[in-house]
This record gives sequence, C-alpha cells and structure tokens, in this order.
Amino acid sequence: IDIKEISSGFVLIARRIQNDSIGATIEKNIGVCKTDTEGNIIWSKYFKGSTLDYPYCVDETNDNSLLIAGETFTEGAGWMDMYLMKIDSLGNFKWLKTYGDSLYSSAYFVKEIEVNKIILAGDASRDALPNDYDIIIMELDSIGNINAFKSYGDSNRQTFIEIVKVNSNNN
Repeated sequence: IDIKEISSGFVLIARRIQNDSIGATIEKNIGVCKTDTEGNIIWSKYFKGSTLDYPYCVDETNDNSLLIAGETFTEGAGWMDMYLMKIDSLGNFKWLKTYGDSLYSSAYFVKEIEVNKIILAGDASRDALPNDYDIIIMELDSIGNINAFKSYGDSNRQTFIEIVKVNSNNN
C-alpha cells in the first residue's frame, strides 16, 4: 500500500483480493483510488491480473498521470517481475511494462525526475539461491524503455530501501 499527495489531492494504491462464497480466490487486482484534498473519492479503479500482482509505489508525472510500480506474477518473462504501469489523471490505463528474467525481481521505488526520465528501483535475484539479491536501478524514458541499468551487489543479499536526492553542494 502507498499513499501519495498529488497536485489535486491524494492517490492510494493497494492490492485487492476477492473471494467467492466458499473462500476460494477469484480475483486479484491492483486498486487505485484518487481523492480530493478533503479525502472525498474522485474515482476508484481496479486493474485485474490473472495471478498475484503487488503494487508498492506510486508517483505523479508532469502530465498528471500516475506511475504505479511493484511486482507481478501475471506478466513478464520470469517467476516474478518488476512492473511499471501508467494511468492517466482519470484512471484510464495507458501502458504496462515488465522488467526481469526467469527469476525474481520487484520494484519498490518509482519517480519521474524530469520530463522523459523515470527512475525505477528495486531488487532482483542473481540466481536460484534464496539470499542472493542485488539492488537494481534503472533510468527509463517516458514510455518505460530502459535508457540505463545498474545493479549493485556482492555474494550476500542486498535489499532496496529508498532513493533520496542529495544536494550536489553537500560533502
């Protein structure tokens, strides 16, 4: 779950699971809710995947669209992949991109840092060992194509937490 203040209020992302009458899971959705500054719902949308999708972070772009990132079992090449989805300011789907290989990867941070430049970051497994993860940082263009890719890690597990912009005058 993530809540983000945006130019016209707030946006909330969450995962929704709907069960049938005997408790079997029938839907797994990414839920997005936009509110005004008083918390009144402007719109609420669900984006359905066929298996598990987890939204972890959201950012507003310069055109008031929303970028939503997380991990998906539904799309992509691997067991679990990073995903980045863009929806417009009314909650209409624009595009979805996935990033990953045959193993696990997940996105925990997304930020449009300037027009046509998005930073997506998280972690990914390097091999099938359970504690062998690297931190992944990607620079993407405005439609999710990779401009630059960097991984950080050694033989131990690295877990992504957060990216913070540091003033270039700091030492």
